[in-house]
Amino acid sequence: MNNFEDSEYIVYKRLANDVIGDLEPVVAKLRSQIKKGVHGYGVIKTQFLASDTLEKMEFYSKKMREWQSAINKSFALLDRIEILVNRNKERVKYLQGKCDELGIYNDKVETKVLQDKINPETKNVSVESLNLNQTARSSSIARFVNGEVLVFKKGRVDFSNDHNKEVLIGMSQEYLSKFIERYPSSVASIPGEVFANSGAKNRILKECIVFASNHIKTRSLKETNELLGGLLANAGNLTSIEQFANELKNLFNVMAKNYLKETLPESADEIDDKLACNEHSEFMPKSKVVAALADGLAGEAVQEEEQDSEEERKEKERETRLMMELDDLLGSLLDEDQEEIEQEQEQEEIEAQQELNERSEQQSIDEELEKQLELELEKVLRKDDINE
Repeated sequence: MNNFEDSEYIVYKRLANDVIGDLEPVVAKLRSQIKKGVHGYGVIKTQFLASDTLEKMEFYSKKMREWQSAINKSFALLDRIEILVNRNKERVKYLQGKCDELGIYNDKVETKVLQDKINPETKNVSVESLNLNQTARSSSIARFVNGEVLVFKKGRVDFSNDHNKEVLIGMSQEYLSKFIERYPSSVASIPGEVFANSGAKNRILKECIVFASNHIKTRSLKETNELLGGLLANAGNLTSIEQFANELKNLFNVMAKNYLKETLPESADEIDDKLACNEHSEFMPKSKVVAALADGLAGEAVQEEEQDSEEERKEKERETRLMMELDDLLGSLLDEDQEEIEQEQEQEEIEAQQELNERSEQQSIDEELEKQLELELEKVLRKDDINE
């Protein structure tokens, strides 16, 4: 038995050293790329600050966002690879101590022995088994989610992060569906700034309703509400998915309204007219009941949550679901006022015509700016060491 244990120490030390040897060159290359990326970003930022036309500002602003995203992804990858390297260095240190303690000085391991150890484990490698996201070193960590980099804090997407807010506002319906299914509790931390964007608000509302409709087959509305981070107060008093959807829409409108009035206090009356909502609904969370900025009146406190009996509540939900069609519900909830739709369509037609007229001119401007930028970046990126 002792000989078997001794050989295990040698084999695992060799495996750990091999991992370090394979990954350290990758770390060095990533650091070099990030360093070049930061310098390249600085070149683009300089051009942006020197821009003397709107076209140049838009071009360099877009380039800055692209480079910032690439740098963020590289940092996230570097962070995880360094975690693996450091883990294996700790293993080597521990295993070397065991070898010294046992008087083992022969480190030679046959290739077949290594392969016999590696082959059975290859099928077990996964994000979960590597446990990289949970142990990333910073308090806020970046994770890849369906090809996007999102910043997490304490297990939730950190929507105080500007990058996360931009990604959320730009999410497609399909991506948003996957995101909410995977991180439903993060919905509760979305700020009013996001809901002030009507397109993002409607997409999020739709996917929350779809999520709830899928989950009330096996859960109560109260439990489903908790899955979504406890969006509504007094959720035990909800009697149907339709009521849940209406109250959720009201909540999002209140949050958008509060944000807009804080940002544009001089337009408070106009905001009140355009965003009709019930700020004193019994389902409004206390944290969202705030003073109305236009008149300074504090919101009324919401009632404490009361629970229906399990049997009564489930019976009500069963009856409601039999009479309900989700598609009709979504259509009625997500339709904008007819006047607003007509105004938006008219504005879209005007903008489309303007875009058509300007596209050719803008394309040639972008092509010229692209050539100039490539020449500037080449001075930085063609060198192996940018400090030369």
